Amino acid sequence: MRPLSILYCCLSAFNLSATNLHVGTGQAYNSILSALAKAQSGDTIFVHEGTYAEGNLAIDKRLIFIGIGYPVLDGQHNCEIITVTASDVYIKGFEIRNSGQLSTLDVANSEIRYNNSEQNLRYGLHFMFSHNDHYHHNRFHHNGAGVAVMYSRQVQMMENEFGYNWGGSAYGLLLKDISDSHIWKNIFEHNSAAVYMEGASRITLEQNQFRENGWALRVQASCDANVIRQNNFFGNSFDVSTNGSLVLNTFDGNYWDRYEGYDLNRDGVGDVPFRPVSLYAVVVEKMPYGLLLMRSFMVYLMDKAEKIIPSLTPEQLMDQKPTMKPLEL
Repeated sequence: MRPLSILYCCLSAFNLSATNLHVGTGQAYNSILSALAKAQSGDTIFVHEGTYAEGNLAIDKRLIFIGIGYPVLDGQHNCEIITVTASDVYIKGFEIRNSGQLSTLDVANSEIRYNNSEQNLRYGLHFMFSHNDHYHHNRFHHNGAGVAVMYSRQVQMMENEFGYNWGGSAYGLLLKDISDSHIWKNIFEHNSAAVYMEGASRITLEQNQFRENGWALRVQASCDANVIRQNNFFGNSFDVSTNGSLVLNTFDGNYWDRYEGYDLNRDGVGDVPFRPVSLYAVVVEKMPYGLLLMRSFMVYLMDKAEKIIPSLTPEQLMDQKPTMKPLEL
């Protein structure tokens, strides 16, 4: 059992005034809004299977908010679906669809798990100034952008799925001014940019799968002391890109499907480092319209020449110990 789950079990045991409120057909409450209005801090709201289009659900008190049978919260492209302004909120088991703008969290010490967020015009989830939170086993697909994490620290994101978030400025996961966090065992596939990092510090990304994204990682020069290790990179147009030459982050023990090195001692680790930033990625970062040349013979020649005589790609941005086979994650 996760620490926050234990916390809520203890709170329920010792808070004798806590109440369970049930929402749905044949239940005590026929709308979520009516249950939210009645609920007191520490209560649990169970939302039973069905579709609920009730506008923005504002959670401004410490609550346990649980879906039974994955009820659908539908914003009908008109509004935010959930806005959380209280700390110590637990949300589990919902399918979030068709938000008008975004679903927002501005809280701390919360846990979000086993939810689906899809078909939202902007973010599947957006949280700011939200510390010590756990996000795991959620699915963010087909949104304008998957998840945005801003101005937060000590965030744990594990075993989530970020997929099919396409668009000119779309991404699976945005990390902006976030620090001391852990992102592991997530799946990123078919996103314009799987992970976009700006002003991120002391983040560990490990044991993630990056498959068939436009960019797997866009790491801006404002990022430092981040560790990217033991991840798999398959079929991405660009594995890594950056807008600077100063390298303050560590890449170690990842699998890169573009690696063309050798392993003479057969220890499973490449004998020569791998530089994941291509010359073409540097050109596109400075001149986005260069994407028109993707997969052209000229781009092929540019990248081959850069591998032989590196000149424009960041010299120290390399994985010293690339693995020869995909990691079993």
